[in-house]
Amino acid sequence: MVTLALLFLAGCGSEERKFEFTKTEVFPMLIDSASGQWEINIPVIVKGYSENRDGESYVRKVMFSVDLVTPSGENVPNVFEELDAATEDESKPDTRMDVQINLMNAEAGEYTAKITVTDQFNNKKITKDQKFKVK
Repeated sequence: MVTLALLFLAGCGSEERKFEFTKTEVFPMLIDSASGQWEINIPVIVKGYSENRDGESYVRKVMFSVDLVTPSGENVPNVFEELDAATEDESKPDTRMDVQINLMNAEAGEYTAKITVTDQFNNKKITKDQKFKVK
């Protein structure tokens, strides 16, 4: 009986969630063909971040940042940076950030959005390169 209780308790331990991307897509949209202005939209969804308890609430702090690599190979750091800090009544399985980047006089070719998401509570980082084309 004691063995059964110990097995049950061992199985009840909290399992660490894997911090990962669940979705990233790029939607480039030409705003003005005369000036070569583009709006780049990237919905980013991640799961497995830490949540801290504050009484009956759950607090998250997840930083989203994007560096851009142009078709000519130039690295443009921090074209987007925003902290998703929220207090919720219940634990959330994932969080979403709608990344929006405006490109002025954009050169045609393939770009790379280097997406970095940082869990501010434990400093875990995940990164993903997302390629897209501007014509």
